[in-house]
Amino acid sequence: MRYRIREYLILLAMCGSMIPGLARGQTVGAELSGTVRDPAGAVVAGARVEARNVKTNRTAETTTNESGFYRLGPLQPGRYELTIEAEGFQPLVIKDVVLTVGQTATLDATLRVEALTEEIEVRDTGVALVEPTKTELSEVIDEVRITELPINGRQFIDFALLTPSTVVGKGISFGASSPLLEDVPRLAFGGLFEQHTNFIGLDGGDHTVSLNGLQHIGPSQDAVKEFRVLSSTYSLEYGRVMGGIVNIITKSGGNDVHGTVYYYLRNDALDAKNILSAPGFDVLRQHQFGASVGGPIVKDRFFYFGNYEGQRRAESPQYNSFILDNIEAINRAKASLGLGPEILQQLQTKNYDYFLIRNDAQLSPEHALFTRYSFADQRNGNFPSVPGGIGGPSTFRQNDVRSQSLMVNLT
Repeated sequence: MRYRIREYLILLAMCGSMIPGLARGQTVGAELSGTVRDPAGAVVAGARVEARNVKTNRTAETTTNESGFYRLGPLQPGRYELTIEAEGFQPLVIKDVVLTVGQTATLDATLRVEALTEEIEVRDTGVALVEPTKTELSEVIDEVRITELPINGRQFIDFALLTPSTVVGKGISFGASSPLLEDVPRLAFGGLFEQHTNFIGLDGGDHTVSLNGLQHIGPSQDAVKEFRVLSSTYSLEYGRVMGGIVNIITKSGGNDVHGTVYYYLRNDALDAKNILSAPGFDVLRQHQFGASVGGPIVKDRFFYFGNYEGQRRAESPQYNSFILDNIEAINRAKASLGLGPEILQQLQTKNYDYFLIRNDAQLSPEHALFTRYSFADQRNGNFPSVPGGIGGPSTFRQNDVRSQSLMVNLT
């Protein structure tokens, strides 16, 4: 028996090695490359190029080849300071170089001949990065938009709807998979059905549910740094899907301690009356609360970030007009068959708890370790089995979902 288990493990490892897209995950780091030239336009070989992450002071370094070309990466998305030095030339410092998730950026530079001992500094110019090697159609939803734009329900992935050809999916699921669907936003790209056509990645790992092809619940909006939405003509490294790709990265700690505490309230006293609720039973009580904190464990080397978010929501169900207008006739028909009545005055509940913790470690100038654990527990009471409000309360069910994810990456 022991040898058979060992054979199974070896076979599983071989299968994983033959499917690189599943074994290694998707690209979440950024790459920066370019050509260094002198004032006459000739390439500068052997120039030292260093990129420093402003938040963590993590550095990446390389030298230009005989063609004056350099490449740095993968780099953690964020704000960088680029320093270029070469013998016989003045040092060049380029500030505010912002790299985003999955970006392959090009930044060329021109060095000045050394005359006096001075340093050339370029800053506050909004350094423009181009991606000439990519043909994909994509858009980055950055941290500013995730933080500042208003959104109903704090489902950050709804911001993907800001990108072209992305709409809310209208598919309906019946049968065996329907009771197991997680209550998440449905995204449809290019008119395709939203199940099993998209890939949702979280920190490079697969964040989709194998059973239904939708994304897992969580994490919290406050735990997400940014994400890139790819709608078409993406490279072969993604593969597997015909629709869209959403590449999400979570926040990380830095050399400064930052934290937030938040609370949001909604109720029926502040909202308009819902005309699809049962007459005289229009109830809404929603409380969302949470906190996040990030900072250094050891400055310039070890960092942490943690987030918790909870929700307690109770509301009256929505029914279509046929049920609301004919409820008495429906109950008479059920009574004639010996069945209990449909009682419309029931509360639907949607409570959840999300938790995420992330650690980043700079082990050496060449190696970094990243770990992230996320936990999501969602409890949906009186959840409708039939979508669209066409089912009565007798079709409601308890739908509890628990999702856990562990990600480890050594670069």
